[in-house]
Amino acid sequence: MSLYITEKNRLESTQTLHRTLARTILDQYILMDKRHLLNLEKTSKLFNDLMILGPNFEFYLLNRDGDIIAHSIKGDLKSTRVSLKPIKEFISGDANFPLYGDNPLNDSSKAIFSAASINSYIESGYLYIVIGSQMQSDILQGLQPESFRQHLGLMIFVVTAFVASLYLILTQLVTRPLNKLAQTIQMNPIEEAINEGQEEKDFHGTPRPVMPHEWSPDSENEFHQLGFALETAYSKLASQYDQLAENEHMRKELLAHLSHDLRTPMASLLGYLETYLIHDEHLDREDKRSYISTALKNAQKANKLIEQLFELAHLDQKNIQMQFEQFPVAEIMQDVCAHFQVKAAEKNIDLQVRMNKPEDSRLHVYGDIEKIDRVFQNLIENAIRHTPRDGKITLYLRSLKEHAFICVKDSGIGISEKDLPYIFDSHFKAENSVRENTAHGGLGLAITKKLLHLHDSEIHVRSNLNIGTAFYFTLKKSKVTVERMPVDLSKIQV
Repeated sequence: MSLYITEKNRLESTQTLHRTLARTILDQYILMDKRHLLNLEKTSKLFNDLMILGPNFEFYLLNRDGDIIAHSIKGDLKSTRVSLKPIKEFISGDANFPLYGDNPLNDSSKAIFSAASINSYIESGYLYIVIGSQMQSDILQGLQPESFRQHLGLMIFVVTAFVASLYLILTQLVTRPLNKLAQTIQMNPIEEAINEGQEEKDFHGTPRPVMPHEWSPDSENEFHQLGFALETAYSKLASQYDQLAENEHMRKELLAHLSHDLRTPMASLLGYLETYLIHDEHLDREDKRSYISTALKNAQKANKLIEQLFELAHLDQKNIQMQFEQFPVAEIMQDVCAHFQVKAAEKNIDLQVRMNKPEDSRLHVYGDIEKIDRVFQNLIENAIRHTPRDGKITLYLRSLKEHAFICVKDSGIGISEKDLPYIFDSHFKAENSVRENTAHGGLGLAITKKLLHLHDSEIHVRSNLNIGTAFYFTLKKSKVTVERMPVDLSKIQV
């Protein structure tokens, strides 16, 4: 390619340089005799003289049909006729160089030329000059192999250096990032978790180590973007796998606890019913009533456990129907307290509602009234169960900027600090938990947390052993479409 371009440029510049050569010769030398006929003898002598001065040119005199009638060549020609088409194109001045014409000394090759027309009222023709004689072509042909070898050697060196440099660049920019990607893929956290039996570990223990981030998310390098996306995907998959494994672990624990809690009332229920059937004829009215009453209480316990289990399973679904409306929260608190007054009176517990300001009694919140009522029932029932006789349970209501702050505080046995993070887990039982002889399945706080989560609220707890416990949360005052600011409950006196 290099030789071709070089040769083409040389021919173009040479032909352009000698473009007016033929016309200059016609203007400077007289090739016609007195009769206005071509003087072939005089023309041949002129051609010989010009060849001595410039052996790089071949001169031909053509008639109007393109036949050679005189020339400067000593010897025979390969062709005695020249095509006039390129000559006429040259003379018209519209030709693009290099323009090639016939070479009378070599039928198989073309040559650049200069041409001019000879016109008289008697005879006409063309002066045709081949630029670069056959002798020069033979010399260049002999030199071409050596020149070609030099150019080829240079090109081989340049290409080899380019390929080597490209290989080093690709190694740095492609191979090394690909190796890092392969290492990232080999660090499959999910496969490691399965191989190590992660699902059997205590999920309240040491968390899984986080994969080191070796990729920059802000880089414009596609490998960094792909590597970071892969790391992020692995981290999410590992987190989801841990969550699934933890859910499975909790499900197994829940089933184990429920089967244990159901076994006791069911065994008692069956025992009393079998005793009733066996000794039916020997039991008086009071004994029969006592047996049936005890069997009924145990059936109620089992039914309560099953209802809580179904409620918890229902809350885990994503398509829960919510009936949001505005309602006075103080009235709900008063109604729930009135419902539990008899139960609280059995232990001489002071159960009451307190407002931060009198106008807080008219405070309206936005939520599902049925589910909020269920929240208060769970919290008050839990408080009564863990508060000893002559204790106190108080429901506090306070107005914040966009929310209502609610707290259920008791003077009960409290919760140990190590148990506080897990009391909202399904069927978690604290060391000092009190079940009493009630239909309690240990799911109340878990259900409460899920119910409040549906209201975009989180429940918090503070507790001291043998002093008491306080559960507190917030509810929106009204339907607010703007994004609400998070509420800092740590600054509120509980």
